[in-house]
Amino acid sequence: MACAEHSITVSNFQFSTPNLEIFVGEFVEWKNAGGTHNINGSQNTFPNNPESFGNGAPSSSNWTYLKQFNTTGTYMYQCDPHAGQMQGTIKVNDRNNAYPNYPIAKISTTNFNGEADSINVNCQLDGTVYGVNLRNPGLQFTLIDDANDGIAVFSASKNYNYTVKEGDKISVRGRISQFQGLVQILVDTVINLGITGTLVNPTVITALNENTESQLVKINNVKLVDIAAWTKNPLGFTVSITDGNSTYEVRIDNDINLVNMDAPSGFFNITGIGSQFDATVPYNSGYQLMPRYVNDINPYNPSGNNYTKANIGDVTLTNSQGLPEKLGSRYELNGIVHGIDLNGNIGIQFTIIDATGGITVFNNINSFGYTVKEGDAVSVLGKIDHFRGLTQIIADTVIKSSSNNNLVTAKLVTELDETTENELVEIKNLTLIDPSEWKGNGTSFNVRASNGSKEFTIRIDDNCELSSLLPAQYFSYQRLGSQFDDSRPI
Repeated sequence: MACAEHSITVSNFQFSTPNLEIFVGEFVEWKNAGGTHNINGSQNTFPNNPESFGNGAPSSSNWTYLKQFNTTGTYMYQCDPHAGQMQGTIKVNDRNNAYPNYPIAKISTTNFNGEADSINVNCQLDGTVYGVNLRNPGLQFTLIDDANDGIAVFSASKNYNYTVKEGDKISVRGRISQFQGLVQILVDTVINLGITGTLVNPTVITALNENTESQLVKINNVKLVDIAAWTKNPLGFTVSITDGNSTYEVRIDNDINLVNMDAPSGFFNITGIGSQFDATVPYNSGYQLMPRYVNDINPYNPSGNNYTKANIGDVTLTNSQGLPEKLGSRYELNGIVHGIDLNGNIGIQFTIIDATGGITVFNNINSFGYTVKEGDAVSVLGKIDHFRGLTQIIADTVIKSSSNNNLVTAKLVTELDETTENELVEIKNLTLIDPSEWKGNGTSFNVRASNGSKEFTIRIDDNCELSSLLPAQYFSYQRLGSQFDDSRPI
């Protein structure tokens, strides 16, 4: 059976794509997902249709109907039982031989001077729209296909009845050109196929070059080189960012919402479309990253939220009530991850330790794309807080810089107090006071243990493998010191 280029779901008294544009020879498949429906595009009902089509009488089965359209024109159709609300159109366009269809990757190559190999070639390109319109009136946006190969689309003054919307599947026809090193297509036709495409995941990069032009890319763990360069100039501006090893140019266009917003502070990951602005041959410099909107900076912490870089031990001091002295202040802390993620949901909860101490990292609703792994070196930006006596930092962002770092050596202790909070400690020669308290059923629970002179409460979290195991009768216990105290002083 032929494979359809286009699929329309019939359900909830509607067609998922009621207005569709396709090319001659392409197939459309309708799928009934619920209800009593049919497809009626007969010339008896719609006399102006180039030909009749349809699947017969209405049916409540999960039917499918496949139709190949070989004649150009506009076809109307309906569901007969619900004709008042279920109508659609199929516009069939001719494939113009003057504009052969090429993959974007084939038409956008450059020579050793960075010059477009296909300069002045007429063609048709298919893909998904990325970003906003950077030229009004006219058109300027990026077209990217499913392989993350892209090209700039440009028209100086005409929009060809197309309103730019990210995610639209479109076809464009025009002539290959180049502007300041950036390969582009000067369009004379835009065909909106009436389909919403799935955006590709950005490619993580460490350099901007010819290979990143018009691709969706991402650079991790960066910050502004000079926050004063973020001028909020209404005409647009360029800033430099760095990951500590390389420096990258970022262009903030006056058509995106970032142009009027405060500079991002601290470390962030940035996504955008690779670009170039190089006026001279060879076109081998001037590479830029162009974010599309504020969500391309993650996390976006406005520069009003200043983070002071500090050692962990400097922010975990407590007052006479057991509350953090730095409560509510924002800091940048760096440390090595110890233990696992205890959140178990969409947020994060883990411990970082440096040479001066440890602290719990917590965010209930956001993991910032970070998967907790013991031994990772991370930077955490956030606000100092506490939960039932345990000092923590409510993370605004978490950035990993390296993996497989050495852990601290556990401190041998004989009691748990403020000094053991968020520290890796070891208590030897413990026995369970009541073995029945150790559930071992995969849930969280507390057990009591004694070293012969003191009693300790051990918390087994359901995210820890011990939650499903039983301990030996006598054991030593390495753990991260914690606290759970509802009353003051804590």
